[in-house]
Amino acid sequence: LNIVFFGLFVFIGEKIYLGGIIGGNEVTSKKKQLTQNEFDKKLSKANKPYISIFKTDMTLLIKTPIYMLNCVSSVVLIPFILVLMPIIGGSVGGLDIIKQYYEPYIQYVNFGTAGAMMLFAAMNPTASTTFSREGKYFWLSRVLPVHPKDQIIGRLLSPLVLQIILIVIILVGLNFIVPLKISTIIISAVLGLAGSVPMILAGIFIDIQRPLLK
Repeated sequence: LNIVFFGLFVFIGEKIYLGGIIGGNEVTSKKKQLTQNEFDKKLSKANKPYISIFKTDMTLLIKTPIYMLNCVSSVVLIPFILVLMPIIGGSVGGLDIIKQYYEPYIQYVNFGTAGAMMLFAAMNPTASTTFSREGKYFWLSRVLPVHPKDQIIGRLLSPLVLQIILIVIILVGLNFIVPLKISTIIISAVLGLAGSVPMILAGIFIDIQRPLLK
């Protein structure tokens, strides 16, 4: 099993990380002759500024190993350790309380689950390092002809996408412990996502005040 996972990570590392670092994808890309209509069509296509910022930021997160480890993988690892590992080990410990009190106190469970999602949003460093990740090239973001609103929306989307993935993982993990009702899934997901937005914006605000550019 270790050999299989080792081979898998080597394959992923070569495809994602090394290719991005040495520019192998650009070197080996296939050239295609475009017709005038195709050229005009591609030229007329343009992303919204905040979508371009989001794509650039997400690509940086995924292709840079240290950001992938600190920001992206924690979305999966933290809920896995706290929820799924006790289940795999055969002892859910304090999580047994959820089974016992889920039905009579379902509203408290809903709010508690939403609160846990907000807590994970506050702990994830994706938003609070969004400008710091650019390092010495941070000045480029300051001179881009992009409205500040688009900058904030674009930088909000990356941690928001990760937060949605986190919410799905938490709900799936809890469903292993006790079958969740539809009301629990909807209420906790909506409240957890809505409550995470101020956490993410606070992280962005803190980082723009004192970015760590080294």
